[in-house]
Amino acid sequence: MKTPVNISARAIPKIHAPNDNTAAVVTLAAAAGTQHVLDKVFGAYDDDPGAEKALTIVLTVAGTAVTFTYPVATDDGFVEPRFNLDFNPPLQGDENTAITITLAAGGAGIAGKLNVVYR
Repeated sequence: MKTPVNISARAIPKIHAPNDNTAAVVTLAAAAGTQHVLDKVFGAYDDDPGAEKALTIVLTVAGTAVTFTYPVATDDGFVEPRFNLDFNPPLQGDENTAITITLAAGGAGIAGKLNVVYR
């Protein structure tokens, strides 16, 4: 198994907070000699979207495209549906491949905020 290229590197935050009813997307772009390591994904909608939404993470592992889907529930007792995912061990994509994290659009009048910590 290949070990992380960036295991001791400093964590880097990326944030996307788009307008209402727009998917929040963070892309860790493919770059030669770079192997992204995803440590944490967290965020929220600014109001209850009324229906369950999804957070998706798409990456390539050992040459195979993998999609993780995490439901963001609306009945967790918060006015704003929140999510907080810590990856231990972290998710690691292949070298020179992108990782894309997407929080579905919240609906009319609802904005989503997506925060990503990676190395």
